[in-house]
Amino acid sequence: MAFLARKGYRHDSSAAVAGSPRGHGQNRETTQERRKKEANKSTRANHNRRTMADRKRNKGMIPS
Repeated sequence: MAFLARKGYRHDSSAAVAGSPRGHGQNRETTQERRKKEANKSTRANHNRRTMADRKRNKGMIPS
């Protein structure tokens, strides 16, 4: 942008842009859904990972 400014390029700030500025896209519902997702992540993903790791150990796939 500094290069263009030196060249004399002027940014058109009158362009019609719809929506709110960045960082303001989360309403109350979005934050609640994200909180719910974060809470449920540990029960599903880690649980599955743990059981499969135990299964591999029992099968003898991991040398110990």
